[in-house]
Amino acid sequence: MKTHAYIFLITMILRPVFPVLDYIINYDYIATELCENKNQPQLDCKGKCHLKKELGKATENDSSSSSEKKNFPTGFDVLFIENIKSFNFKLAIKSILKNDVLPNNLYSHYNIDLIFHPPTLQY
Repeated sequence: MKTHAYIFLITMILRPVFPVLDYIINYDYIATELCENKNQPQLDCKGKCHLKKELGKATENDSSSSSEKKNFPTGFDVLFIENIKSFNFKLAIKSILKNDVLPNNLYSHYNIDLIFHPPTLQY
């Protein structure tokens, strides 16, 4: 399974290189048959025009597929509406003043000197 994934990743990475490899492998055929400028030998094109066209097609396919991906919605928004319940501030303030909500002891002091004390010399 991993080898299939590696082969797929390498293929996707090397995908833009495939038209160049095709040009190198089929150089003679492209230079003599597919070259658009074979009637003008002074340009010394030798199939580079065909390579440029193939690379343009490859990038056009990549850009069109990426633009298609951008047009698809990735999700949707969800909106919840809930009625607001009334809140009585007077009752809340009274309960806070009675210390019903807040704890009584907000600060605790540990006597650290009893636990940790500096070493002393014993004779």
